[in-house]
Amino acid sequence: MRSPGSVIVRAERTVHGLSIHHLRQAQFPSQKHARSVHHDHHCSPAGVAVRRPGPCGRSGLASAAEGSDREQRSQPAVPPAPAGGSVTANADFDARTKSAVISYQQSQGLAADGIVRPATWSRLVVSVAPGSTQANAVRALQFQLRKHGYAIAADGVFGEGTSAAVQDYKTQHRLTGGTTVGPTTWQHLLGSPPGSGAMGTYAFIIPRTAVHDGRESLLWPHHDYPASDIAVETGTPAYAITSGIARLNGGLDESCGLGVAIDGDDGVIYQYCHLDSRSVSDGTRVAAGQLVAHTGNTGNSTGSHLHFGIFRQGVSVCPQQLLIALYDGLTPPSPWTLPASGCSS
Repeated sequence: MRSPGSVIVRAERTVHGLSIHHLRQAQFPSQKHARSVHHDHHCSPAGVAVRRPGPCGRSGLASAAEGSDREQRSQPAVPPAPAGGSVTANADFDARTKSAVISYQQSQGLAADGIVRPATWSRLVVSVAPGSTQANAVRALQFQLRKHGYAIAADGVFGEGTSAAVQDYKTQHRLTGGTTVGPTTWQHLLGSPPGSGAMGTYAFIIPRTAVHDGRESLLWPHHDYPASDIAVETGTPAYAITSGIARLNGGLDESCGLGVAIDGDDGVIYQYCHLDSRSVSDGTRVAAGQLVAHTGNTGNSTGSHLHFGIFRQGVSVCPQQLLIALYDGLTPPSPWTLPASGCSS
């Protein structure tokens, strides 16, 4: 479930959700840098909020609807894929399950390493909607909705009760697309803890071993405004913290240097600065843990590090508690609860 060096929160136990539908066609299981480098003056909140031009590049705020399943209505549901092997739906990623994953990856022309990364998940997803005949996928949906507190039957029938639960869940998580359950809704269902808001799945933004000054440095205050500077070697992989649409911004002659912003499906903007290179194109949809860039020392920077900022409705907020939770492999706080002060010096 993990991409190298990334931590996908609450994901390990869910491989037996969507994947079991294909791997076994069986019923889904029940409930289941020294600090001296931290001196840079780059993206102002106005720049990253992108409702107007700023130092980080072009304007144009991606709508939260980018995180919807609207596009799924114009595409057929993913057809059942060849079975990868006989596995038991026991909520344990054991040797037999890994073998089945490898077989499935081979059948799909994917890197067959037995690790369920975004490329594998995207093939496993089955989009369902009212009237769907994919009973196992509907049953998996119903179990996930039950986990989130909806009192519905797990009978494999996408009827009125399931439709109402889906509509309410998507409203609570600011997802659009009616009652269609596509990849984005699945990701939220599987990655968000019970009772959460628009959480979805989150991943730590670099390999944990790459944090030059250790865990506690993630809590260090930033200068001037809420953000975080993490000392890393040039060329360190940088991962998407959550799913959303990637935007390329900044530039070699700009204070941010080469930058990538992610307009998160959770309605929050995540900014990466001083990059050495970028691994995604403008407008690319990314998943949590997906490689988006390599760190560097471009722009207004005095040493190799990753500048990471979070912007909520155009206001910069403190990322420290979110980062430390992800580093520790714990359920992170909602970005919508992060403070807008108290983390700058």
